[in-house]
Amino acid sequence: MAATALVGLLAVAAIAAGSYIARQTGAGAEEPAPGAAGLPRPATGEPLTLTDTDGHSYRISAVAAGRAEDGRAYAEYVIANAGDAQVPLETPGDLFVAKDKSTATACMEQPGAPSDLCTPPNSTEVLGPVDGSPDVVSDGVDEYMPPHAEYLVRIITDDEVQELGADDIGLYVWNVRFIQDRKARLVTLP
Repeated sequence: MAATALVGLLAVAAIAAGSYIARQTGAGAEEPAPGAAGLPRPATGEPLTLTDTDGHSYRISAVAAGRAEDGRAYAEYVIANAGDAQVPLETPGDLFVAKDKSTATACMEQPGAPSDLCTPPNSTEVLGPVDGSPDVVSDGVDEYMPPHAEYLVRIITDDEVQELGADDIGLYVWNVRFIQDRKARLVTLP
């Protein structure tokens, strides 16, 4: 019996010592979620709240737009999951430039946007999580945004543009998944 009691005491002492060591070294502490540092929160314009055809809520806020060093037009915005559940990662923003500044062979007009602006061929990239948001979740096929997560997104034209003034570029949303009448809605810059 004495031997059993001694073994029990040693086990309790070992657990206590292990707990003390873990507290001192941080071992066993919950690691921060990937992307927890994230990109710094940029200044944004007034957010536009969107609901997709599946009922998921998003907020999109413009950060900047202009002409990049390589001569292509760009716009950056923050997309936020406005809900309490995981939602598909969406990039609804579209870049519009003045028709007379675009060198693209095709530049599409859109009702709701000024008639002198059009959207040239472009590509969109998620630059990363913003200010403590977790990384995008992937199931190997699709990507998702955790609840209240925010990501910085960049759109850039495929072709170069001429020098742009403030009225020569804009960020709009018109995709039918978010805007049923497809009339482009302006996302205001800061």
